[in-house]
Amino acid sequence: MRSRRRAIAVDGKCLRGAKRPDGSRVCVLSAVRHGDGVTLASRETGAKTNEIPEFAPLLDQIDDADLAGPSSPPTPSTPNETTPPTCTNAAPTTC
Repeated sequence: MRSRRRAIAVDGKCLRGAKRPDGSRVCVLSAVRHGDGVTLASRETGAKTNEIPEFAPLLDQIDDADLAGPSSPPTPSTPNETTPPTCTNAAPTTC
């Protein structure tokens, strides 16, 4: 089976009303995951900076697990570290 990858949008914006002490504008470059809109990474850039040189360092901030496609959730019969153990005894103190 071929693995799927997540789509990530990258865009740069200057923040309205935000200014540095020297009066210059605050601009950020952000990477947002499609589907759920989660911001995976962001970094401040200069107001007159080209976004292209900032792209690779931005992607370096993203965890590889966020770049992989969605995995199927475990079925209820498959125990994992987040599933509490089930008690088969009648007395809950013996579990």
